[in-house]
Amino acid sequence: MAGTRQLAAILCTDIDGYAALIQQNESLALELKERHREVLHQVAAKFHGKILPYIGHDSLSFFSSAVEAVQCAIKMQHAFREGTPVPVKIGIHLGDIIFTGEEAIGDGIMVARKIGTLALPGGILISNKIYEEVKKQSGIQTRYIKACELDEQGQQVEVYAITNEGLVVPESTHKGREPATGGQGSGSGLRYFWEEAKRRNVVRVVSIYAAAAYVILEITSIISDSLNLPPWTMPVIIILLVVLFIILSIISWIYDITPEGIKKTESAGELEPPKVEPPSVPDANWFVRNKVLRRYLVPLFVVALLVGFYFFKDRIFQNWERVNKEAREHTEIAILYIRNQADPALIKEELDLALKADPDYSRALYTYALIHRIEGDTVLSKQTLHRVVVSDPGYTNAWDLLANYAFRQDSFDLAMGYSIQAIETDPGNYIAAYNLAIQSEDRDYNEQAITFYRKAIQMDSTFTPGYSALGSLYNKLNRPTEAILTLHISLRISPVSKYNYLVYKNLAEAHFLLKQYDKALEYLEQSKALNTDYAETEKCFARYYEATGETESAILHWRRYLGLETDSMEALNAQHHLDSLRLRAPE
Repeated sequence: MAGTRQLAAILCTDIDGYAALIQQNESLALELKERHREVLHQVAAKFHGKILPYIGHDSLSFFSSAVEAVQCAIKMQHAFREGTPVPVKIGIHLGDIIFTGEEAIGDGIMVARKIGTLALPGGILISNKIYEEVKKQSGIQTRYIKACELDEQGQQVEVYAITNEGLVVPESTHKGREPATGGQGSGSGLRYFWEEAKRRNVVRVVSIYAAAAYVILEITSIISDSLNLPPWTMPVIIILLVVLFIILSIISWIYDITPEGIKKTESAGELEPPKVEPPSVPDANWFVRNKVLRRYLVPLFVVALLVGFYFFKDRIFQNWERVNKEAREHTEIAILYIRNQADPALIKEELDLALKADPDYSRALYTYALIHRIEGDTVLSKQTLHRVVVSDPGYTNAWDLLANYAFRQDSFDLAMGYSIQAIETDPGNYIAAYNLAIQSEDRDYNEQAITFYRKAIQMDSTFTPGYSALGSLYNKLNRPTEAILTLHISLRISPVSKYNYLVYKNLAEAHFLLKQYDKALEYLEQSKALNTDYAETEKCFARYYEATGETESAILHWRRYLGLETDSMEALNAQHHLDSLRLRAPE
């Protein structure tokens, strides 16, 4: 849809730390958000500002006058300090925008937001375009802060702070610097740095190093699978290359290779006027004497080597690559068959081909273990998983599945050991933390279980089963308020998760403990709407109707629960309870 274009002062506000605050203190966060909305609408109207519709904790406003935009921002920050302080950051820029209905687009909006992110809570930052419009206003005081890079192409904008009384002002990175004018400023500074880097041969050294680093990383990625290198190999090489890059850049800035050997490079200000060069030292190395070779032929040779490696790397490493590629392709086909619920014989055929190409290919072995599990052969599945962790000790999913088997079949201590191994191989493995929590809860190590549940949802904030299990444990410990808080966080983060029937059931349990029966019934109905065959929801319905004196309805739901429950011990206990309930029921 076509829109109207106009030049406007763009004012961007943002509540600092709102995302973290909503997790820690939801009521305070909502209070600050409402206060932000009130002040924004009250003050912007006085300065003829147009506010775009918004939902979150940030906002965009537009003003026809740069002076009014800055005056509005100052007034807002003073208002935000009254009562409970609202930590708002403000950025202002002057640019073209296009209005399309209730929306606006334009590069100027991105610039205003970028400037706003640099501000401190309680502060106002403006671009050089706004500065040029307000610098002669007696009621507006400014200070240059720094040049802000907007994109990877090096586009920059000069940033200034409004320094009126009561505003928070960041430190300037160029103390005593005069405001940028004409051809002066950060652009000339960057050009000087670039020329100095070329003079000191830093650019040439860095270019050659980057090419060599690329070759090293390519070789490592090609041979890592074939040589069964541990998973930390690539990160360690990258860290070493980065550290070496920094060291090499500093050394090449300070020193240079000359006919007289390695000497410290003088800065541009210390250079003496050109002198007539004496004859070259006859004993000097021919490579050092030949500037053309050093400056042009060597970089060209490196580039040619790099290009040749790029085009012929497959042929150079064809044997390693062929074996690994064949194993990988057959394994991916097998996984695709599993997703499409194909015949297990077809899946095994592909996995056999993968293992023929590479007998220790851990992903193929792990997939075979999953097939054995689907077929119900847990013994063979565990044997295959042990082969996986022997060939690849860092395969964290294999440790997870071994922990699951151990927990159900062998021993708690063994399950804990496998889960700990899974976390050690992958510190971000939230499934391993979740398994540790379940195992701890099973042994009534409840505080330890709470710690691991929290760790799991910290690793993955969208892990709904983790929130649900933690809420259930809080209910078991008669801490329904904590359960409600935890479960509502889950619903806010993942409102459409397929596991929300668990969350609603546990919310019902929490309100049941608080004797808030109407609320409990509401959440039970939501749980059943998402999953009609969840046994625990029927059990909770039965307990609800018992508590409210509706015995016939309670008996009906106990019967439904018995039809869904697969745990024989739980079903036996439920049957005894149902029999006693029938005896108490009125004729």
